[in-house]
Order: sequence, then structure tokens, then C-alpha cells
Amino acid sequence: MTHNIDIDKLEDYVRQVFRKDVEKEQKRLIINGILRKVRKNQARRKILIFAVPTAVAVALVVWLLVIPPALDINPDQYYQDHFQPEVSQTQYRGSDSSKDQNNLNNDILAIEERISQAKQAMSTENWEQAANILKKLLPEGGSIQVECLWHLALINLITEQYEECRTMLSELLRTKDPTYRKEAKMLLRWVRKVE
Repeated sequence: MTHNIDIDKLEDYVRQVFRKDVEKEQKRLIINGILRKVRKNQARRKILIFAVPTAVAVALVVWLLVIPPALDINPDQYYQDHFQPEVSQTQYRGSDSSKDQNNLNNDILAIEERISQAKQAMSTENWEQAANILKKLLPEGGSIQVECLWHLALINLITEQYEECRTMLSELLRTKDPTYRKEAKMLLRWVRKVE
């Protein structure tokens, strides 16, 4: 049995099938390209929706850290708010820990007495006497030094010796002691603005 196939018809048929397949492939590629662009745009929108508020928040935090809000400190009121005339029974940490316990206890009592005298002089507005006592205690180091630096800064604030106040506050911050750190930073910003 012999089939008589028209070669031209077969060739046309094959071309049509392949043309349809090629057209389908081209259409698929075009559709995939469009879908990629749409997905990319959606991803960009999602990033922008998240990124814009985040960028604004970061900029606000940086602005507040770099350019702090203007401080308006009344030196007399600040002094009144931060000066505590009583001497607390703190365990002072000096820089010399090689002393024996009896000598150490005697030294601490003597230091507390000197700090009490300085605070008494501050209470009676005898700034020079208080400053002299505190400056003599500075070499003790540790928390004694921190206490002295803070009170010297307050004395210099109230007597309007802002450059010396700035120096005391800077030294206090270099100790990295957290006791007066927040107050010292705030006061230092104000003193720098006034100078």
C-alpha cells in the first residue's frame, strides 16, 4: 500500500506547526519579561515603603545625636537642683588599694570629712575654700575623683567660670564613671554653647 503524500502540503503543515510553536515561545518570552518587570517594580515599591520611613527615623536620630536640641540652663537653678549638701556614706574607691584595711578605713573617714567640709563651704557660698579642698582630693582617684570633679564643675558653673567648668566636665567624662555622666554631658553641651 502506497501513500501518496503531497510534499508541499506536508512542508506547509510542518511550517505552520513550527510557526505556532515559535510564536508561542516568543509570546511566552514577552509575557515572562513583562512579569519580571512587574515583580521588580513591586519589589521596589515594597523596599520604598519600608526604606523611606526607616531613612526618616535614622535621619531624625542622627540629627538629635549630632545636633542636640537647644538647652537653656539657668546656672543658679541647675546648681540648686544638682548640689546635694549631705555626704552620703558611699564606699569610696580610691586608686591606691595596697594600703592595709585599718589605714584604708582611716583614709576613707578623713576623705569623707574633707568632702563634708567642702560641701559645707559650698552651702555657705565659700566657693574658693570648697574648690581648694576638692582640688586636694583629686589625686585620690576613683569615685573620690569623680565626686570632686562634679562638685568643682558645679562651683565653676555658679561662679560663671565656664572654661574651667568645661575642663572639669571633660575630665569627668574621660573617667567613664556612670555616676554623673548624663548630667555632665548635658551641662557640657550648655557650657560649650555659652563660651
